[in-house]
Amino acid sequence: MRKVVKYAVVAGVVGATAVVVKSMTSKDEQSEGTAKKAATTAAGAAAVGGLCGWVLDRRSRRKAKKGLKGAAVAAAPAIQKMGKKARKAAAKASKEAAKKAGKRAAKAAAKARPQVEHAALVARERAIHLAEAARPHVGHAADVARERAIRAVEVAQARRAS
Repeated sequence: MRKVVKYAVVAGVVGATAVVVKSMTSKDEQSEGTAKKAATTAAGAAAVGGLCGWVLDRRSRRKAKKGLKGAAVAAAPAIQKMGKKARKAAAKASKEAAKKAGKRAAKAAAKARPQVEHAALVARERAIHLAEAARPHVGHAADVARERAIRAVEVAQARRAS
């Protein structure tokens, strides 16, 4: 059972790392779906790694029964060492990817700032213009509403009195 877990974890980390590294090295600037792709790839790779681990675990148990346990024991430290190296490489790659993504986001925000400021200024000017254009209409609507309210009060008082 230990091999199932080990292989699943290692395969999942390697799969996610491969997707992240591939998305960083590609020419596309789209990194919106990278996390989803990395998660789904990691899940699939973990499932395949778990299956391989299960098969190898069953196989090693069968060989151990036949007396070939020495070879499996001799290979275990090498596999463990490779797993540690893969985990370290995956951690390093993910840190580098996060740094690069942060830098790219900061550059994009700096480039977009003048356009956003201009759009805000234009929107403010248009809002002021529309408010000034609507002022006479709102005043007229208030006068009409006041007259109708006065009429409604007079009708209600007349009905109450009678």
